[in-house]
Amino acid sequence: MIRRPPRSTQSRSSAASDVYKRQVIYNALLHPMEVSKFTRTLAKISKEIGSEFSLYEGKIVGTIEELVENQKIVQKWKMNDWPNYSQVVINLIEREEDECIVEVIQTQLPNSIDVSKLEAGWRDQIFRPLSSICGYPMDQD
Repeated sequence: MIRRPPRSTQSRSSAASDVYKRQVIYNALLHPMEVSKFTRTLAKISKEIGSEFSLYEGKIVGTIEELVENQKIVQKWKMNDWPNYSQVVINLIEREEDECIVEVIQTQLPNSIDVSKLEAGWRDQIFRPLSSICGYPMDQD
């Protein structure tokens, strides 16, 4: 399910949501071995605020800005060819006992970015591989 937040005159944004268990997904998105599994490349990432990360052989880089355990991840995030960093907020919203909604909100995007392609990238390069390779079920809507 792809949802867009309201448009802002100051920033462009993208949003996507999927269903998983909060603690499992929080750890999978921040543990280098787990991230390396679903990206199929060596990932540099940690659970330390202020630490830098690098995914897909440096194609995606950034800094961990804020962490709320099992609930929220905030990152400065950019593709290596972007002129500036965007902000990514990943909210893990409890849904039922073994499920949560993963909401990704990305703001401060460069004007040249095709938001629909960015949303597809999150789904196809992060969440579908996380689901299929690591075995975490994902709603297909």
